[in-house]
Amino acid sequence: MARRQTELYTTTNTGQTVEHFTYFEETGALHYHLTAHITSVAVPLDGNGPTYTSHSTVIDSDNIRAVKGGDALVVTDTDLDTAVAEGSDGSKAYFQTHAHLTYNANGVQTVDFDATRMVCT
Repeated sequence: MARRQTELYTTTNTGQTVEHFTYFEETGALHYHLTAHITSVAVPLDGNGPTYTSHSTVIDSDNIRAVKGGDALVVTDTDLDTAVAEGSDGSKAYFQTHAHLTYNANGVQTVDFDATRMVCT
């Protein structure tokens, strides 16, 4: 049976983010991209239990374009988030989510993909 985590932690996060927008005036298209790398350390408030260190990456990429004289948008959105954590007790956790969606020029969602994976040891 899995152990339920009920202990309170103080968490410190450090990292860096790169965010980029490109607007193509001649077509009205917008490209957005974000990448973030984060390191986290979680220490139990009462000093009992393991301390966790994790490394995470967040990636978001969007493309938006107006079509049909601006009456419709073509949209593609892709997100990929990954985190790896290790406890001072040797426990490990891995989390990944990958989502993608697309709307065509008729406003119809043609792709809706969402996959999540989590492994704890």
